[in-house]
Amino acid sequence: MSCTAGCMDEEAENYDAGADYEDGTCVYSTSDTTICELLTYDGNGDGMVNYQDFLGFLSAYGVADLDGDCIEDSVDDNVCIGCGCTDPDADNYDPSASVDDGSCYYPGFEACDGLTSLNFDGYEYELIVFGDECWFAENLRSEHYSNGHEILHDLSNTQWATTELGAQAIWDDDPIWLAEKGRLYNWYAVMDSRGLCPNGWHVPSDEEWMALEIVLGIPFTEVYNIGYRGTDQGVQMKSSPEDSPPWNGSNSSGFSGLNGRYRAGPPLGGFAIDGNGWYWTSTGSGTTTAWHRRLYQGSDQISRMNNLNTNCGFSVRCLKNSE
Repeated sequence: MSCTAGCMDEEAENYDAGADYEDGTCVYSTSDTTICELLTYDGNGDGMVNYQDFLGFLSAYGVADLDGDCIEDSVDDNVCIGCGCTDPDADNYDPSASVDDGSCYYPGFEACDGLTSLNFDGYEYELIVFGDECWFAENLRSEHYSNGHEILHDLSNTQWATTELGAQAIWDDDPIWLAEKGRLYNWYAVMDSRGLCPNGWHVPSDEEWMALEIVLGIPFTEVYNIGYRGTDQGVQMKSSPEDSPPWNGSNSSGFSGLNGRYRAGPPLGGFAIDGNGWYWTSTGSGTTTAWHRRLYQGSDQISRMNNLNTNCGFSVRCLKNSE
């Protein structure tokens, strides 16, 4: 019985058909032309052959991001060949990029760190800038606090009307309503220390709502009034008939306000049917009341009130923290 060691790989230069077991001596041919090309490849035309040219060479020969995750697999995990901003409307559009890596930066959105949308708790939110502040342009849908803890839900009417814990609900448990208009939150959820908005964001205060309203044209002398104020600021903030979902405004501000309805506080705790949009602020006004805003179906203005119970369920918008 023979026992011959040698190279058993048929693709090797020294393949030994008579070998009985592999001894690790296989030698593979390498094209001298390819090596010479590699040693002289100046891919970016800067007159130097360096590491970046080496990466470009590998990309040209099909060695780059093998799994499409925008991370260079075969050379350096910190390098991404062919990845960049692929949106021509962005400030940092890269016409040579073939895979978008999420780095696009948009003019006019400096307050939002150049972003036009943000993902939080499984939902993507459009962003809008008012003055130098970055706001959500959609109602919050999150079912978790920013630390991942679940927000109390599925409460009966009595439980909703009497709880002193943060809670959320979907209007009439309608999934279509959730997709279009978000969840309703009581004020205890707004004020929970775990954070209703993403890290680095918060529910805007009464005065931060005023700052937005002043940007839209409500005079400083009028913005502190209770009740309906301004002229057409409600129209500017409400979605238009052409928007999806629609309402009866112009949405010239981009706020995209919706008639989100509400869930009542004590004693009923049920879902109320009206044509209005209700929004919490993070500013309390008494032991069981808080400041809020109302966009009304039949008014061009926006209402500022402080008389409704903290167990009411209203919509929420998020505001990016100031630097």
